[in-house]
Amino acid sequence: MPDTSSPSRPRRGRPDPAQPRLSREAILAAARQVRDGGGGPVGMRSTAAVLGVDPMALYHYFPNKQALLDALVAQAFAPLDELPRRLARLPPGVARLRELADAYLRCVLSAPQVTRELARQGGGVVADRFMALLACALDGAGRPACELSAVQEVLVDYLHGVALAGPQEAQAALDRGWPVLMDGLRSRLG
Repeated sequence: MPDTSSPSRPRRGRPDPAQPRLSREAILAAARQVRDGGGGPVGMRSTAAVLGVDPMALYHYFPNKQALLDALVAQAFAPLDELPRRLARLPPGVARLRELADAYLRCVLSAPQVTRELARQGGGVVADRFMALLACALDGAGRPACELSAVQEVLVDYLHGVALAGPQEAQAALDRGWPVLMDGLRSRLG
């Protein structure tokens, strides 16, 4: 006869009713905790450990580790989604470029580990979004794609370099280098 004196536990693979329900948002919060804690790379196992669940449970929400990382990248750079309205209120050119640079830098500083993942992937969706915002900032509908691409590479690389100064010094570093960067871009873009 089975021992009924111990509290019942859910069968293996079943959620523990005492635990809060797992959700996409909870998984992303745990992945951010892993990312920000510096305890190693974000993955299904490390994220599941923070949540106290079996790693397989995460696969109901994210098909693989890359999907989890992509969701972290999208979340970190979501503030760029509100930028088109702000850019539309500014004249095309330097003011829009600075607004774009400031917004992008805030995203990079908020999640440097995610930015490294983004660089490893070659930019992906964020690079496409940035290119569209850059075209808007420069009023670049008529500009050749290769010209916009060159400006994007210079600006993004510069902003990543500025971010290396750290959150306390990044804005001052951007302010110091901005006139030089703009002089170079003006000579290139005319």
